[in-house]
Amino acid sequence: MSALAADPVPDPLDPAGILHDLPEEERASFLEEYRRRLSAAADPAGWKLVLRLLRVYRGHIEDMKNPDYWEAVAAAQAPAGAGGFWPELEDRIREEIERRQSA
Repeated sequence: MSALAADPVPDPLDPAGILHDLPEEERASFLEEYRRRLSAAADPAGWKLVLRLLRVYRGHIEDMKNPDYWEAVAAAQAPAGAGGFWPELEDRIREEIERRQSA
């Protein structure tokens, strides 16, 4: 007799599960891209593109669970000089430009 798990582990790459877990505003773009890649998967080589899409979206869903995710997104989208990735470097470049212009 074999034992079955009471709650089977869901497949993380299940498109229905990904669609369910995505924020509402991202579902249409996922479906559009999924359908496009699925039609390309008629050729066996295209199947890798479907799997890649599912992995990317599943990773995105997992990233969104991190409390620092949205802060990192905002920082990445901030204009340069507004607390960008290397504010010290930006300051040094600005200082060097000013120094050369005044020389």
